[in-house]
This record gives sequence, structure tokens and C-alpha cells, in this order.
Amino acid sequence: MARLKVFAATIGFFDTVVAAPSRKAALEAWGARQDLFGEGLASVTDDPAAETAALAHPGVVLRRAPGSKGGFEQAPALPDPPEGSRPKSAAKPAARPARSTPAPDRRPLDRAQAALDKIEARYSRDHDALEREMAALGERLKALEQSHVSARHAAVRRRDQALRAFRRAGGKDA
Repeated sequence: MARLKVFAATIGFFDTVVAAPSRKAALEAWGARQDLFGEGLASVTDDPAAETAALAHPGVVLRRAPGSKGGFEQAPALPDPPEGSRPKSAAKPAARPARSTPAPDRRPLDRAQAALDKIEARYSRDHDALEREMAALGERLKALEQSHVSARHAAVRRRDQALRAFRRAGGKDA
């Protein structure tokens, strides 16, 4: 028989130990589906109390509350299933029930989408019309400003000529 080593891991709500000949055997005893050693979650222990308890029950997983200094104990056995029941591993997966409800009515969704499309089309139409009006108003404003500038220059020239004529005639500014 191979020499036993004592392996320790924290699994769920317990610190656990098991005496086994190899890491593989320890993982099987724990029922682990992943390499707890590779992930740093399990290791060989050198705790004398853990070694004593585990070596007294080789291959049996012993547990205690994490961080406690109490002794390791064997987990209580699970109760036997009732007569005539199958274990879960042998149970067939539940078949998906046939669709009993009718397909949902799409008409309300289609009406709501049509109303939304109508609102978007109205906005686009009105927005484009206002953009055209704003462009036309911009042109009118530009024409007004040009007309104002040219009329003002002409009026300023006439005023300056009248002021010079007034001063030549001997008038004084007030």
C-alpha cells in the first residue's frame, strides 16, 4: 500500500482534510471537478491535529468550521432516498412543454410603430419647411442690411456736403 499523505482544503463552509496516497485520490475523495491544487485551494498539510485525525480515517473527508482549532469530524451521512425514487443522476431532463399559449397579437405593436413613423415624418416635413423659411428670411435680412448700408452711406455723404456748405456760408456748429 502507498504511503498516505494528508491533504487540506477549504471547501464551502468547512476546512477539510483527507488522508490519501495522491493528489488525484484526494480530489476524488472531495468530489472536486477542478484541480484545487493547481488553483492554490488545496495543499499537503503539516498540522499535527489534522494529520492524526485524517490518518485515523484514510480516504474519508473530515471537516471543521473554518479557522477553528477544534477537531476534525466526519460529515454526517446523507439520508437514504425514499423507496421507489430515482437518484437525481438517473433522472431524465424535463421535456420542454408544448406551447399552449397562442402567438401574441402583433397588431397593437404595428399600430404603435405606424403612429411613431407618422410623427417622425411630420416632424421631418415641418423641420424642412422651417429650414427653408429660415433660409429665405436670412436672404431677406442680408438684402435689408445691404440696402441699409448703401442708403446710409448716401445719406451721410449728403449730410457731410450740407455741413461743409453751411460752414462755408459762415454757420457755426451748435
